[in-house]
Amino acid sequence: MKILFKHTITLSITVFIICQLCTSSFAQVNLDLLDCTDTTFCNPKLIGMPRSKALLFNYEGVRDFRFTMKSENSGIPDNQSEVRQNRRIKFKFKVPLFHKPNYKVLVGFKYYEEKFNFDDFSAGYHPIETELEDKSLKSIGGAVYIIKPFMGNKYLVGKVKADISGDYNENVHVNDYLKVSVSGLYGIKSTISKSYGFGFSAGYNFGRPSIYPLVAYNKTFSSKWGVESLLPSHIKLRHNISDKDILYLGTELHGNSFNLFFNDSTLSEIASPVYLQQSEIRFFGTYEREIHDFLWFNISAGLRENLEFTLSSNNSFKNDPFVDNDLGSSLFINASIFMVVPRKYIQ
Repeated sequence: MKILFKHTITLSITVFIICQLCTSSFAQVNLDLLDCTDTTFCNPKLIGMPRSKALLFNYEGVRDFRFTMKSENSGIPDNQSEVRQNRRIKFKFKVPLFHKPNYKVLVGFKYYEEKFNFDDFSAGYHPIETELEDKSLKSIGGAVYIIKPFMGNKYLVGKVKADISGDYNENVHVNDYLKVSVSGLYGIKSTISKSYGFGFSAGYNFGRPSIYPLVAYNKTFSSKWGVESLLPSHIKLRHNISDKDILYLGTELHGNSFNLFFNDSTLSEIASPVYLQQSEIRFFGTYEREIHDFLWFNISAGLRENLEFTLSSNNSFKNDPFVDNDLGSSLFINASIFMVVPRKYIQ
């Protein structure tokens, strides 16, 4: 963790310098230019929406929830235990690579780590508990975002990301953990306060590999209220308390997929790697507050409901898990600090 913290601070300073040098190209246009016409390229941004996040560090903690294991393999017993603590850390940034009137290309980086600690843990008591206890489930990846506006009120957005996700250490073999996802959206901005779009996503966003449609709808109702949605991923009601305070209420789907190489002989005989597929639905409230111009923080709290937490021997679209875990409902709280585009670049 000390090494991660050191690299995170160094990387944060580096990205901040890059953002300061590049935000003139990252900048969003004045409100009088938000109206799309037949002689201008469409700007997808709506009036009332917050400034883009360039860098974010997030910590989430959840305590005391049920962890029930139901096995389809005779060598792995069923079990019920309690998770004392579940911790998640996320760091990500996104910066512009090209910014032209008729196209934009951005690149991003993400680091994610999750750990479980069980109540009254005893090594060897249950193979899955033993393997998951305090194990770093990591995901490191990069993404390329392409925004292609057209003359008038239409635009395309595409994203390609690649992650290495699992229980690896410094000697990682990328091919053992690599996961690639793609998505695309065709958007229509009908007014400066409303846009909608349709698209698709293929990848591991909700745990197991899947292909599903996307529907986007964003609407600013007034200077204080708006809605932001990308279904089935999330929908959020936004309340702009002031230029420096924003409140969100919403729900979102969250998922991860990890490739795990277990030491336990029974588990490794069933499969190597084992594929952990995890998804949940979250109901939350979020408060965001400006600290100083480009520097903000937020705090979120809510309820998360487990949808899937399975161990499988293959990673296909249709797979039968050999262990189906049921995680109890739990309250969560997380906090973030993030950087946005400075105001002087959007005046």
